[in-house]
Amino acid sequence: SEPELYTPNSLPGLNEVSLLLRTETQTPPPGLEDKIRLILRAADQNVPLAGALTGARLRDASILDRINLSRVLTLFATLAMLSAALGLFSLSAYTVTKRVREFGLRLAVGAAPMRLLRDVLFENLRFSGACATVGLVLGALLSELVAAKLYAVSWFDWRSALAAVLIIQLVCVLAAMIPAWRASRTDPMMVLRD
Repeated sequence: SEPELYTPNSLPGLNEVSLLLRTETQTPPPGLEDKIRLILRAADQNVPLAGALTGARLRDASILDRINLSRVLTLFATLAMLSAALGLFSLSAYTVTKRVREFGLRLAVGAAPMRLLRDVLFENLRFSGACATVGLVLGALLSELVAAKLYAVSWFDWRSALAAVLIIQLVCVLAAMIPAWRASRTDPMMVLRD
């Protein structure tokens, strides 16, 4: 019987005129492709010879679509994270700025500026913690759908989730800190006159 070779259909570029060689080393020895071309040319001058591919390049070609999808989703996730951070920053800054009159009253009746600053930070941390919790729950529910489409991604990546929560918390603290610091430095009498 004729020798046969079975290859998976998913390997691109393999057909009935492909020649597969297995070497003992990870990378083929230098000059191997040239030696094979000489042997094939000696056997038949009319055989068209295309470039050689290593097993690693064949593997990479078979998973290229998933790698590209992973890159695009990473880009969109980064943009979504930046949009969420900007939105939280804007919302926190707006709510703190709207409460300047309240802060002036509290300062006028004897509240310490550091106490005021701490209260605002804890309020924002509670808000961002609730947002992060909802985001983690939704992410865990939807991650199984995404993991099936991506290469080398588990159903829930706790490192990415932890990084996202820390970034959101940091943005909320910074967003509240700037206007709260300004509000705690205002003159209570100026606020009460307005």
